Amino acid sequence: DTAKVNDPKYFKDMLRYLDHLVGRITKKLDDTGIREETVIMFIGDNGTSPQIVSRFKGTDYRGAKGQTISRGTHVPMIVNWKGKIKAGTVNSSLIDFSDFLPTLLDIGGSSGKKLPVPDGLSFYPQLTGNMSQVRPWVFTFYEPKWGKYTRKAYVHNMDWKLYETGQIYDLKKDPDELKSLTKAQLSAPAMKTIAVFEAVIANKLKN
Repeated sequence: DTAKVNDPKYFKDMLRYLDHLVGRITKKLDDTGIREETVIMFIGDNGTSPQIVSRFKGTDYRGAKGQTISRGTHVPMIVNWKGKIKAGTVNSSLIDFSDFLPTLLDIGGSSGKKLPVPDGLSFYPQLTGNMSQVRPWVFTFYEPKWGKYTRKAYVHNMDWKLYETGQIYDLKKDPDELKSLTKAQLSAPAMKTIAVFEAVIANKLKN
């Protein structure tokens, strides 16, 4: 029933069932004796519907699926590898979907192979506590074929975001991107970051 699937009141029930299905997978891995040889990666592809309001650490967050603000693109990711990844470890580094291919190749022992798309960065070392190489920024080209959304290209790190249109946002102070900043408002370190982002956007859109 499509109406029920899209009704926010069933969101909690769907999450409980999702948790149940993940539990069935992990139990099967335990029963077959291959849990310690299996990496489980769980991640969403976008934020929830604007109709959904989730509570996290005492604060309400309205979903922003389809939008390019953090609530539409920043999603939870859980990686489990029994005996290899320390339980309860939290990693706040940037991870992009382009990073999964090199990571899986790295885990499988084929990291030396030439990748068809060289954008990704393996986060395999981070899973075992080696934080010597982390992603400095993420580039996104968004041109949806659904809804009333327009094309957007941008680069961001944990602190700053630059769109190809020149809009600049301080993500720490303005995560919902309510007011863009001018270069004159930026500190010297922030301006250096934006200059790097400008070069990234120019290079990516050229290719």
